[in-house]
Amino acid sequence: SCGWFWRPYCRQVLMFVSLPSAASPGTRSGLLILNRRLSKLQWQHIHIRISQNRNSSLSRTLFPGSLGGRSLHPIQLAHVRSSSSGVDLFEALGKLDLVKQEKQPQTRGGKFDYDLVVVGGGSGGLACGKAASELGAKVALLDAVKPSPHGTKWGLGGTCVNVGCIPKKLMHQAGLLSEFHQDAKSFGWKFQSEQEPFLDWGELVDAISNHIRSLNFGYTVQLREKNVAYLNKLGKILDSHTIELVPIADSDSDDDSMSSRSTITAENIVVAVGGRPNNLECLGGELAISSDDIFWKKEDPGKVLVIGASYVALECAGFLHAFKRDVTVMARSILLRGFDQDMANKIGKNMEAHGTKFIHGRVPTKLEKTNDDRIRVEWDGSYVALECAGFLHAFKRDVTVMARSILLRGFDQDMANKIEKNMEAHG
Repeated sequence: SCGWFWRPYCRQVLMFVSLPSAASPGTRSGLLILNRRLSKLQWQHIHIRISQNRNSSLSRTLFPGSLGGRSLHPIQLAHVRSSSSGVDLFEALGKLDLVKQEKQPQTRGGKFDYDLVVVGGGSGGLACGKAASELGAKVALLDAVKPSPHGTKWGLGGTCVNVGCIPKKLMHQAGLLSEFHQDAKSFGWKFQSEQEPFLDWGELVDAISNHIRSLNFGYTVQLREKNVAYLNKLGKILDSHTIELVPIADSDSDDDSMSSRSTITAENIVVAVGGRPNNLECLGGELAISSDDIFWKKEDPGKVLVIGASYVALECAGFLHAFKRDVTVMARSILLRGFDQDMANKIGKNMEAHGTKFIHGRVPTKLEKTNDDRIRVEWDGSYVALECAGFLHAFKRDVTVMARSILLRGFDQDMANKIEKNMEAHG
């Protein structure tokens, strides 16, 4: 746990860090990352006091220069926050003015609010905004995440960091550890207990969430260090130089006169938005979760039907099966469309050989809740049904573009129409 005490009269911050003797790996790694970041920043004074055994190896690792449980680092904070876990710690820190930001540069022409506005805070948007600022441009970056139908939301960094590559690879690693345990027996390893290991889903998700939030915090710090204005709002392009800032709470409304909305202008606008999964289009489809939800889901998914045969679907099915969950994949047609089919078929046969079940040539027609809070699925209008604890649909991802007015208003309309037709042709 962590608490901040701010003394404005002496410009100091006192940080209390309480570490239980069995601090989780997620909490330890989170505090290590925090300490590295504190060490790099040009702040006023911070006192860090550890209430755990001050001579413990963890204390020395976190604060190697500590003296009597204290370590001095430059810091400047503008808020008083507290948290009780690693995840809450980074949520709180992400909202603080943790970096002294230099005065924003003036725009080169003085005609617009910014030289460049980047819409989207993924890897491309972040790289673009930071590079432009380094070259002397006045830059703003817009990034906001509309919660999924099941309420899942995340922070700055884009799809890969929050609901893609990073959590996926961490879950694959967790699955490999289970398989290594089985392989170890063939290499002479003996275990004192014959009991098979089991996965604590909640602890895994907490550890992954903690790591991801530390990355979100790091990206926020980087933007401030580069003097990029971070605006946690959606952007609606009104013309070639004007963007309406839309709070998440107002994003489903067509009322452009809402007082919570505002506009900014920019000489240049870069659209670097990501994608979101399509909704499952069948009766009761709202019961299914997507790949946006699985990595943040607090409840163990249990028996799962994965609908779809893309690489996202098969990867999710793979790590869920490695977690010793009962997994079935429902594929409408071929596996991994667009990939080499010899390899795709080998992957499918390998998954089946290891226990993943497949239903080929079928699509769901109905999902409904049962009395015991499971989900029953029917397909092709038949009475054949499968009852599962959870459904994961992994179809194509929709590009997130707000276009409630004329497409690319203010741009050359012939070119805008060509762009629209090309996007539609590709789905």
